Amino acid sequence: MLVKDIKEGSTAQVRQLDLQVFDELELLIPGKFSPITDLIESGKIVAGDGVFPYLQTGVKEALVKFLEEYRKPITITSAYRSIVAQVMLWVQKQAGLNPNLVAKPGRSNHGNGGAFDTPQYEELKNLLNTHGFAQTYPERDPVHFDYIFAQDYRVETIKAFQNTWNNANPKDPIAVDGILGDGTLEKINNSPAEGFPGLTRPRILHLTLPLQFGEDVIALQKALRASSETLKLDGFFGIGTELALKSFQTKQGFKADGVVGEIARAKLGLDKKIQ
Repeated sequence: MLVKDIKEGSTAQVRQLDLQVFDELELLIPGKFSPITDLIESGKIVAGDGVFPYLQTGVKEALVKFLEEYRKPITITSAYRSIVAQVMLWVQKQAGLNPNLVAKPGRSNHGNGGAFDTPQYEELKNLLNTHGFAQTYPERDPVHFDYIFAQDYRVETIKAFQNTWNNANPKDPIAVDGILGDGTLEKINNSPAEGFPGLTRPRILHLTLPLQFGEDVIALQKALRASSETLKLDGFFGIGTELALKSFQTKQGFKADGVVGEIARAKLGLDKKIQ
């Protein structure tokens, strides 16, 4: 089923395509988003089926502080929302099939991971206010809360889809300009809701516990060997690999964050796709 063929229902229907676009977004701006699955699994958040469980890292941190003070579970019906999901909801709205308020694609802070919706807005709004969350549209959309310190990644969210489309359709590429023009809208609507078949994305490599391990880490270590001859080719992303990566990033003149995103992959000559 294509995105344009979905006439009603939850954004969960485009979840597989969402995941592919989100993987691309993390390559573009690594480390900017954090999962809220830990808050859901601990019972601090009750999430609906359509919730894509990510927010900007700073937004999650503020939400955690709010939850520590509130000390009761809250219900969230929407968090991060990809440009694909926003287009789907917008098309439904324009066709008179969606009664809810829907922002024009490319304008919603859900696409930034900088907002969430909760039906408990009346009870929570004052306390949320003290933690940096604003009920931006109290009359038209009272469930919606924006984090006032959230970053603006709307251009990157559009580029993430454009990159995803181009990776899956190399013979029919579109400009990666972060602009939601007619051409990009057409490609979104004509994308498979279940995701592009055979499209695999590289992991975001960085220091974690437990340590990341695999052929992609070995490929990274081999690429780093030129600037760090003592680096072990053991396939584990440990402290040594992180230090070698940060040293390489510093020498190349970009942020030494120890994360292999799109810029680091390009500088290191790593393949875009993992075979």
